[in-house]
Amino acid sequence: MSHFLVDGLSERCASQVETYLERIREDRFIPRLLQEDATLFSAEPSQQESISQRLGWVHSCTTLQNELDTLQSLCNELSDEGFERFILVGMGGSSAFGHVVKHQSNGRLIVLDSVVPDMVNETLPHLDDPTTFVLVGSKSGTTVEATTLANLMQDRCGASRMLVITDPGSPLEKHAKDHGYRAVVHGYPTVGGRFSGLSPFGALPALLAGVDVQGWINDAKRSIEDLQKSSETHSAVVVGAHIAAQVQMGANIVLPSLGGDEAYLLPWIEQLVAESCGKRGVGVWPIPSPTKRLEAGAEIVFLENGDCANPNAGRLSWIPPTGLGANIVWWHVLTATVGFLLGINPFDEPDVNRAKELARRQLGSGESTPSNSTPVNSASSTDIESLFTQARAEKRLVSLLLFLPPSPIFEKSVRTLAEELSEHLGLVVVPSFGPRYLHATGQLHKGGSDDAVHLVCTMEPSETGGHRDQLQRLTLAQALGDVEALQERGRPVVHVHVSSGMDTLQSILIPAAKAS
Repeated sequence: MSHFLVDGLSERCASQVETYLERIREDRFIPRLLQEDATLFSAEPSQQESISQRLGWVHSCTTLQNELDTLQSLCNELSDEGFERFILVGMGGSSAFGHVVKHQSNGRLIVLDSVVPDMVNETLPHLDDPTTFVLVGSKSGTTVEATTLANLMQDRCGASRMLVITDPGSPLEKHAKDHGYRAVVHGYPTVGGRFSGLSPFGALPALLAGVDVQGWINDAKRSIEDLQKSSETHSAVVVGAHIAAQVQMGANIVLPSLGGDEAYLLPWIEQLVAESCGKRGVGVWPIPSPTKRLEAGAEIVFLENGDCANPNAGRLSWIPPTGLGANIVWWHVLTATVGFLLGINPFDEPDVNRAKELARRQLGSGESTPSNSTPVNSASSTDIESLFTQARAEKRLVSLLLFLPPSPIFEKSVRTLAEELSEHLGLVVVPSFGPRYLHATGQLHKGGSDDAVHLVCTMEPSETGGHRDQLQRLTLAQALGDVEALQERGRPVVHVHVSSGMDTLQSILIPAAKAS
């Protein structure tokens, strides 16, 4: 524990941490995890079978090492043919790590994980450059956003400038082979999407962008060796025990901060932890601080509810691992530790599919092609005020679910809006872009603890016609499907639809916050 600085931890919580660490020792958690023992996470045989198909991440760095030369050969071929920029198309776990890679790519990688028309229109002109190549990632091969965008890009640039990364035998693999895509690269069937950074889903985009993937692998192997040596005293296990203890005590909001060059990992961490640990009425809200930056080290602040005025429930600082590969392993192990201690399966996402089903129903007859009948009804100012009033009375956090373009300009405007709402409401406000969040924190919203109000926001595209209308119908169907899914779970939610721009949305939400 000498590598940790703990501040403000209650005596009861400290005792719970020790109890959890003792349990980890007695149950031989780390040795069994390294053996991919599914019985750690469930006593039900059917669950164990499913979990056993999700534990391949434990040794995926070794699997990736064995395939690295083959992947590099494909990259060399594309480089020799003059391809210089790459667009990764995907959703959820298949693209989440792409944003980490993008940070290291020196501008050579673009990640498109949105079907919001204005965001797609911003990306499509890159295809007019013959040196741009497209990667479509989808583990299942059925993700509607990925397949819709793949068809759109195929029409724009041709299948010969595209490849897919998908699990063997998926519908996307069949589509790629039938239409003459350049290549099909298989993911690892026993590695779930959000744990797939050390697999072709993370490695192939990185190799194409000139990132040192061998360095990732070396770091990851060293991290596994450290885990074998330190076991229950490993920092990921200790931090995981603190998070689980805080959740057990009622403080289920964590504010992680990373120092130095590691802060770019925070959005990936948010998706990993939230989707893994938000289910069965248990929730961990990992909310990256939009403003706090550490010079070095790592820190988590724990909150008991969404009230900004309340003192925090504790602070934990530690020295994080060095190297991206080691960080991948570290956060995977922490996530598995939290799931184990809280008695939840961190490798499934039972509430994600419901929103997908309801979105398909919104589209009409379960088809992937949107119908023209999707209704758009926006909440009144009274509805929004009532939602904010409930949030303040019950000290809930405010979840802004924004089906808007996740471009740098919009991201800056959204941060400003969230900060203003937080100031007026005195509550933690968490913005998320849709449909991206549906495959990440969306699991937490519907399956985790009921401690938030949700504001789903949609907007008309700046241009209409052709593929824009199709994308807008799909976007609205996903938003309305999530509203219905949240309502089914009894979660407080309203839908706001605006004709244009962040200014319009701000002019609606800020007065409602002031009036609540």
